[in-house]
Amino acid sequence: MKYWLGLGLLLVTSLATADDTRERCLLEHLATSSEATTVGEIKAACAEKVPATAPAQPPAVVTRRLQEEESGYGKRYALTPHRINYLLPLSYDQRRPSSAPFSQDVDASGDHAQKVEAKFQLSFKFPLLLDAFGSDGDLMAGYTQRSFWQLYNAPASKPFRETNYEPELWYQYPVNKSVLGWNLVGASVGLNHQSNGRGQEFSRSWNRVMGGLVFERGEYAAMLRPWLRIKEDPGTDDNPDINHYMGNFDLSIGRKFGRHSLDLLLRNNLQGRDNRGAIQLGWSFPLPNSPRMRGYVQWFNGYGESLMDYNIHQNTLGVGVQLADW
Repeated sequence: MKYWLGLGLLLVTSLATADDTRERCLLEHLATSSEATTVGEIKAACAEKVPATAPAQPPAVVTRRLQEEESGYGKRYALTPHRINYLLPLSYDQRRPSSAPFSQDVDASGDHAQKVEAKFQLSFKFPLLLDAFGSDGDLMAGYTQRSFWQLYNAPASKPFRETNYEPELWYQYPVNKSVLGWNLVGASVGLNHQSNGRGQEFSRSWNRVMGGLVFERGEYAAMLRPWLRIKEDPGTDDNPDINHYMGNFDLSIGRKFGRHSLDLLLRNNLQGRDNRGAIQLGWSFPLPNSPRMRGYVQWFNGYGESLMDYNIHQNTLGVGVQLADW
């Protein structure tokens, strides 16, 4: 009787856990224990000797995001968020931003830019070709627009002070390799154009070959993006020194805490004696009765918040809502 009970227990345990070590333990106790030993005692002895298999860990934060994105690629009218999408109705710049883009005669008209304005960013991407070039990688296209709106500047007719347009094209490839305790999820390389769409003296633009490495570790995510600016004709270059202020890379780090999340962006030119860079920190948090929108606070300090002011040090703080997380 003990034999059949033990065999049934072994079969159930094998199907439930598929744990070879636990199976060996049960067989050893079954062969060596006395007739008075119960199945419960055998089971308890093996539970102490061989801990139960730990439950499977959920995917890390970047893997979860990629799985969600891939599930939406087949939807005909869907656009996938690329970078953070947000609307900050209140954005305060400690130093008055440039007025020139919307008033060419500032001194005569008095239409100076105000320190308080609205700021928003819209960003999306979509696959051009899945499993491109006979590989597991995808050819992607994306677009990001960041605007600075003098919403409260009635004397100047509430103009858009500056808008930056950023189309991109890149190839991304999955990696899944451990690097210094982090998981390298994927790598990418592509072309990036950024401009403010202005003419003559107010035009700002540059083109870059841009790489990307995406890492994850639990609820942490990190992306390193080095770039190389494509040279332009010195006679028509709107901003020949932009690399000095924007550097040659940026590093983004994100951390999720349940329904809260933090995002950090770092840039630097890595020049010791004439150092320039920027830091941007954001915090998103849930809003009551709003499953799709989240509250968002963003602080920026440094150079390059907008192309028009790429060579002006700014310190801004904005409050509003986040439409799509990182």
